[in-house]
Amino acid sequence: MFNIKNIAVCATMSAGKSTFVNALLGRDVLPARNEATTAKITSVYDKDGAEKMVGYVTQNGKITEQSADVTLEVINKWNSSNNLERIYLQGDLDGIKNDGFVVAVHDTPGTNNSGDKSHHEVTMDFLQNNKMDALIFVANATQLCTNDERILLVELLNKVVEPSKLPVIFILNKADELDEEKESISDIQKRYAEYLEEIGFVEPKIFPLSAKAARLLKMAKNGRTENLTAREKSDLKAAIAEFTDLHDFSCGVSQNCDSEIETALLRSGLQNVEKYIESLF
Repeated sequence: MFNIKNIAVCATMSAGKSTFVNALLGRDVLPARNEATTAKITSVYDKDGAEKMVGYVTQNGKITEQSADVTLEVINKWNSSNNLERIYLQGDLDGIKNDGFVVAVHDTPGTNNSGDKSHHEVTMDFLQNNKMDALIFVANATQLCTNDERILLVELLNKVVEPSKLPVIFILNKADELDEEKESISDIQKRYAEYLEEIGFVEPKIFPLSAKAARLLKMAKNGRTENLTAREKSDLKAAIAEFTDLHDFSCGVSQNCDSEIETALLRSGLQNVEKYIESLF
């Protein structure tokens, strides 16, 4: 029997939750758009070295469809179906090594979708009725401390985090969109930490990140750029330049990098998050 470590990923709509999970995978599996795209719980179980993504879906606890090579098109089909309740995937979270355990990352629907209140119910029901070992909260660094975010944070703290004594990782996503000449990332982290502590989170662990850049950079590092659009290829070039010369969310972590892509990926902040996830277990 595998020792599974379950990590839920939560956020308000369009904070970059699914992009973050795609960055962990180094491939496009979960739909990520500037709208509510995650409608069901999507669980990704890590399998070190796996070349393909396999998966299945369930309805009323029974497997109704499966695939030996899950693509984004398959996920879009499953995610939009009204006859399926949950998606299960197995693939390589290649920045996280399994050592006596298997990490499972559970992507949840954004809770503040005004067009579909069931998204909130699906997320909270899952979190309250399944044993989690950690929670990742993805915040949009360009829109911090909104009313919707505070409502979700308070609910998560009272109904999930405190009852289970869960460790929480806070992601300041889209940190590269901030103007650091006007306010430093460290100052923003400090102010956000004070905000979280006022809500009730104790000594919150906060990581600045660009999930968008990290996704593109890891795909490039892993040789998976053949399906990138022309715009994404342009964004990749920009990410290499910006995270080589401008942004650095590595928080002082150093390692030998053999290319500009590896250097930029380190400075995107993703590897800090991956290493911290490993350290929890």
